[in-house]
Amino acid sequence: MEEIINRHSTILDKYDPEKKVGLMVYEWGGWWDVELGKNPGFLFQQNTMRDAMIAATTLNIFNTHSDRVKMGNIAQVVNVLQAVILTQNEKYCLYQRTMYSKCIKFYRTQLCFL
Repeated sequence: MEEIINRHSTILDKYDPEKKVGLMVYEWGGWWDVELGKNPGFLFQQNTMRDAMIAATTLNIFNTHSDRVKMGNIAQVVNVLQAVILTQNEKYCLYQRTMYSKCIKFYRTQLCFL
């Protein structure tokens, strides 16, 4: 991620030294093989420490390059890939600790509106 941001920032710095144009990362996160016994069409992944490290590293890169990176959207939010929220039915909601602990202030605000 850092290499991509650095390359794009170098180009933008040449044409936009005042940094009026920002970079937006449409989707970021890990994508691993589907867990055994799960439907591969649903892309379910249980978060692990690996996902927490990816999230922390990626958010740190975005913060380091905040002069250019204006938005970074996690690839999925509910029930798939590196989901922040897992559900089983309308009454059950589990915040994934790997993501929730890294982004607690941001997601507390955002999750209130789901």
